[in-house]
Amino acid sequence: MMTENQRVAEETMSKTDNNSAADMTETQGVLVLPFSESWGGGLPSMPRSSLSERSFTQTLEEMGTRIDDLEKNVVDLMLQAGMKEQEIAKQ
Repeated sequence: MMTENQRVAEETMSKTDNNSAADMTETQGVLVLPFSESWGGGLPSMPRSSLSERSFTQTLEEMGTRIDDLEKNVVDLMLQAGMKEQEIAKQ
């Protein structure tokens, strides 16, 4: 016997399964474009339709690399400013 929550979840899934891939592609475009513009990536000059051709995973990996580089630069700046390594590690 199915609970009310299970029934609602099943109905929702059946309604959304047909368009879920297209919706996901659209959502990726909406979410990735502002981030790529902020980070100076190459995506702003690309038309939105070609955004789906770019691997979402690749975009996240590139952002991760940039964040890692930023963290290293912050640590370097803190060391240059005279902060001790123990103070940096606490943060």
